[in-house]
Amino acid sequence: MEAHWSSHFMAVTGNYAGATLLFVCIYAPHRRAQRENFYRHLSKLELPRVDKIVAGGDYNCTMDSRLDRSWYRKVSDHESPALAHLLAQWGLVDAQAPPDDIDHVDMHDYYETTHTYEYSFGGGVEATAWLDRWYVSAPLVEWVASVEVWRTGTQADHEAVRLHLRSPTDPIRVRKPARVYPPPPIAQDAVSAAITQRLQAFLDTLPDTGANMDAGEWATAWDQLKVETRKETLLIIKQRRKMARATYKQRLRRLRRQESRIQEDMKGCPPSVEMITDALDALNLQDGFGGTPLKWVRHAIDTCTRQHAATHRQRLFREGGYHSGKTTKAFFNRISNKYADNEVHRLDAAAGHTARGVHEKADTLADAWTPIFQQRGSTPEARAEVLEWLGPRSAYTAVLEGLTEPVTEAEVAEAFGALKRGKACGPDRLSNDWYRDHADLLVPIMTRLYNCWIAAGVFPATFLEADIFCLKKGGGIPRPFELQAARLTQL
Repeated sequence: MEAHWSSHFMAVTGNYAGATLLFVCIYAPHRRAQRENFYRHLSKLELPRVDKIVAGGDYNCTMDSRLDRSWYRKVSDHESPALAHLLAQWGLVDAQAPPDDIDHVDMHDYYETTHTYEYSFGGGVEATAWLDRWYVSAPLVEWVASVEVWRTGTQADHEAVRLHLRSPTDPIRVRKPARVYPPPPIAQDAVSAAITQRLQAFLDTLPDTGANMDAGEWATAWDQLKVETRKETLLIIKQRRKMARATYKQRLRRLRRQESRIQEDMKGCPPSVEMITDALDALNLQDGFGGTPLKWVRHAIDTCTRQHAATHRQRLFREGGYHSGKTTKAFFNRISNKYADNEVHRLDAAAGHTARGVHEKADTLADAWTPIFQQRGSTPEARAEVLEWLGPRSAYTAVLEGLTEPVTEAEVAEAFGALKRGKACGPDRLSNDWYRDHADLLVPIMTRLYNCWIAAGVFPATFLEADIFCLKKGGGIPRPFELQAARLTQL
């Protein structure tokens, strides 16, 4: 539909959860005659064949005089019969269902949570209107999780409206936990000091290489060390974030809490200690941006949001600047979509197997890949024939004799040096950066542990754990063989 694109209309198609959606963006003219002609023109368009339609934008009109306008009249020229006809023709309904019993609804609260445009007319009277809305196809109503007015902080005369969609038949995603290390800059020094102290204490209790060591005991101790390190790192990060009260996110959180307390007071809710405290904080804001504390708080929210965006933009420019010897990672990190979506929204049953439920995608993948990974075992005769291809038994004695030698610190240090920073981490949530940053202590620790475990043939239980995720070989094809399993292990 690009041929019909203009400054007032855009439409694109997309796929989500196995359904084809048409997303329409509308910015209607504000003059009534032009607006009605615009909607009549849209009703004549031939839409592509899609499953559902989502239409949002600034419609510059109201459909219900009392719900959509805080200052309303029974007869208004701001309604749009042409839009009503367009919605009926496209089969669209309001994504935010209007209240059933208007007489028992707090209209002031309803206007605060739904209206997006504020204006004033003669006599200094201020009013609001609901001009920015979302409409969806009738079958898509059950997909609507919520519709909320969002104050972005930009210098605009309209507020934003966010539509949250969630497929009712799609399973809940179980995502891999975020990595713990490296920590944010605010806690980097404290975390590094705590980890160094913990590793040094572990190294002091570790016997020298060649001593009588219980492999099973030290395998459990190594797993416990990483668990305690992870817990302590998360605790330090949490404490440091609480101590930093000057961050933009914390200021925004406090301002939004003040806004909600003021709104509760306007509704007549019984005052609480928190409400009084936040109301007093709101009174400390600078006056001159409206005559009510609510407007003071909202102005402070907009100012803080703009400052946060400006700081973020400056950081992007600083990180994206190129100089000799710098990689292009920071540049492509924001625009590359190679790993943006590895979720499997739909998966057909493997050949010869019955269809499984939407929450059993792992079993569906196993049905297809099990015959490949677990084939029929070979016979002793076949194995003996293959071994003869390698030549005499003593042909590789000189090559393999190094495998029986003890592991050295130089070999462990070389292995740590080959670890690439910033790569994905395993179930322990400690990335390669953790091993690289603390190599001076981890190299002697791992050297002694590897020699102990290899000699006894006992290894930590976590060595058998891995995070499994799927790499898509094709685009949007719901066949199990189009998904290749990959795993992330840990040391």
